[in-house]
Amino acid sequence: MKIPAGGGGTPQSNIWQDLRSAVRFPLHLSALILVGGQRIEAVTVNISTNGILLRLAEVPEVESELEFLLEVPNDGTYGEATAAIHCVGHVIRSFEQDGFYFIAAVIDDYRFQ
Repeated sequence: MKIPAGGGGTPQSNIWQDLRSAVRFPLHLSALILVGGQRIEAVTVNISTNGILLRLAEVPEVESELEFLLEVPNDGTYGEATAAIHCVGHVIRSFEQDGFYFIAAVIDDYRFQ
């Protein structure tokens, strides 16, 4: 199968569905992205074991290395504290849809905080 160049495609595109190697979980978590010394607020659209789709107001370039911090809300089971996941990865594609920007990134490494 030929992989589309650039940032084309939407989250629902059949070609992107076919290329996925892991199950995606629709989680909507607050995220802070650090790329090129810039801080960008984002929201996760979905997450898998090796990648993430984020909705944001600004788009880093494809192939940009980035760090991002995901805030995992507390469900009340373990007191008031929230958890955070610090991730390192790189952007593999980006696109615009319905006035929002999206990036798909590979998660190269992560740790819980």
